[in-house]
Parts: sequence; C-alpha cells; structure tokens
Amino acid sequence: MDDDFSVEDEVVENEAAEDEGAEDEGAEEEVAEEEVVDAEAEEGLEETAFEEAPLPSEVDDAEPAGNGPYVVQQGESISSIASAHGLFWETIWWDPVNSALRETRGNPDVLLPGDRLTIPEIEIKHVPAATDMRHRYVRRGVPAMLRLRLVDAAGEPRAGVPYTLDAGGMTFSGESDPDGWIKHPVPPDARTGKLRFNDGLEEYDLSLGEVDPIESITGIQARLHNLGYDCGMVDGICGPHTSSALTEFQEANGLPPSGEPDKATKEKLLAAHGG
Repeated sequence: MDDDFSVEDEVVENEAAEDEGAEDEGAEEEVAEEEVVDAEAEEGLEETAFEEAPLPSEVDDAEPAGNGPYVVQQGESISSIASAHGLFWETIWWDPVNSALRETRGNPDVLLPGDRLTIPEIEIKHVPAATDMRHRYVRRGVPAMLRLRLVDAAGEPRAGVPYTLDAGGMTFSGESDPDGWIKHPVPPDARTGKLRFNDGLEEYDLSLGEVDPIESITGIQARLHNLGYDCGMVDGICGPHTSSALTEFQEANGLPPSGEPDKATKEKLLAAHGG
C-alpha cells in the first residue's frame, strides 16, 4: 500500500508540476505578447508625435530680455509703458538698471512680450517761478511718433498721397513725403488706428506696437506681412507659408532664395520695413 500510494502521489505531483510549467509557459507567452503590443503602441505614439509637432528649428526660439519686476505685454512699448506710469520714455529706457534690455533690443518701440524692466519711481521736480504771473510748462516725451511707408507692388515709394489717420481718438491728415513716408505724432498709449487714402478707396486697420523684434519668428512674419508677403498667421512657427514668403522676399531683394531667416535676410527685412 505504501509503495502504491507513493507511486500515485509521485504521478500526481509530476502532473501538477507539468501543469504549473504549462501555466508558466503560457504566462511567459502572454507577457511577451503584451510587451510586443506595448512596443508597437509606443512606436506608434512616437511616430504620431513626430509627425504632428513642428521641428525645433521651426519654432520661435527668441527669448525675453532684461530683468526687473515689470513684464512687457504684447503691443507695449517703452513710450506706452512710460505714459501709463507718468514718466518720460527716456527715464525708463536710459535707466542703468534696464541696460540689459536696452542692449538686446536697441529700439524702445520694439519689445518682445515677456521682456522685463524696472520702472523708476517718479521724482518730484521743483522749478522756481515768480508769483502773480502766468507760466507755461511743456511735458517732454509726448506724443509718440508713428512712421509708415507707402510703396506700390514694385516696391517703389508712393509719394504725395493724401491720407487721413485715426489713432488714439484723434484724427490727422496730410500727404506722404517724396519717399513714401507718413510720419505723424500720436498719443503714446494708442494701440489701434485706421489709415485711409486714395479718396477712401483704400483703408487699412493698424495694430500699433504689435511688431516684435526681428530676432523672433513673429517679428519676421509681421514685417513680411506688412510688406505684402503672404506668410499666413503670425504664429511664431516658421512653416511652409513663412518659408515661401521668405523665399519671395529674398528673390525680390537679390538674396539667395533659401527660405531661411538668416542674418542677411533679417538685416534686409529690417531695412525694408523701416524698423
């Protein structure tokens, strides 16, 4: 009995071991299959992300400049910031604490959203004056100067064109100069405007202070757009539309048509745009 029981018990144990081995093999196959599926899923996700995301070289990589507690918003300039805080624009721009911003940007009217600066405290100025007399005081730094240039499809200046300009709740009129320029003083806090000429047949909406520095893709796109080159939306991505517009601009200005915003193209674009 003992021998028979031992044999049966051994057979049962062997069968149980074989079953456990089979289950282990099945589990290993299942895990291996899951790993393959997961690997395929990860490859699919990586491929999808690569196809949808813009290339790093296409994305606007311009970085904010300067330091200080005040953060520049889209459309702001030193003139508009100074006006809002009761200061002359020179007081902010030439303050030594804002030297990093000044050295990077070079132009107080062209700032990048995210730039930082320090706004100095207002200093009270005492001026001696005789009593019982009328005195006239003039505030410096106001108004700001708006500069626009009118050119035709061939890039030639449109001289002597009568115009009407609405900006900052005020209306101005005049004629473009011999080189096509319109230069007019406007309130420093003006953010929008409207330009009409050719007896009202031509009308343009103006977004004042919206052009970013030339170092940024948005700055390049805005200048191309203002010069009549279709680069699509001003979105900070140097995609096919922007590359095509750059190529057209380069061909029109005797530059190698690479479609890339290289140094020579930026310099030419800045000169053609007037800032």
